Amino acid sequence: HGAVIIDPKGDRDFYERLKKFTRAVGREADLHLLSATYTDESVTWNPCRIGNASELQSKFYNSAIYSEPHYAKACELALLKVFNELGETQEITLNEVAKELETLSRGGKDETMAGLFMDLNNLVLGDWGQILGCGASRKGHELSLLDLTRRNEILYVDLPTEAQAVQSARIGRLLLQEIILISGLRKL
Repeated sequence: HGAVIIDPKGDRDFYERLKKFTRAVGREADLHLLSATYTDESVTWNPCRIGNASELQSKFYNSAIYSEPHYAKACELALLKVFNELGETQEITLNEVAKELETLSRGGKDETMAGLFMDLNNLVLGDWGQILGCGASRKGHELSLLDLTRRNEILYVDLPTEAQAVQSARIGRLLLQEIILISGLRKL
């Protein structure tokens, strides 16, 4: 069977034991690491790869935390606008989403769009940016969670919530939204 293991402590020892186990049972090639701590070993994951405009809107909207209903609705609309606009291109990246939000904010004049831009740009510029495919090109391959589940492979997510609480929490919520989307797609 396949598995997605999300380790909120970033326990390297657990990953090494899992790696040893998968090697022993002949499944070492099925194990993938997603980690901003061990970037040289990590695969990349583009959270914009799977989904149409509405599905991407839901994924990103539901992965954020909103304190005001008006701001939440404005972000919901902004995300739909961005993904509809970018939907014409085949390869949407988080970089492109952030750039489109910056453009829509009219250089920061639209506070809602500027807030959403800052929120997503924190991921682009932060420790996870390179893993999310936002940095310079990487040696590792890009992982599709949909393909991983179809092939019954294993994903170990090193999510150090103690050391990188803000970004790790957001990545965790984004992963959860992708898993929910994939669950729906697999039922079709």
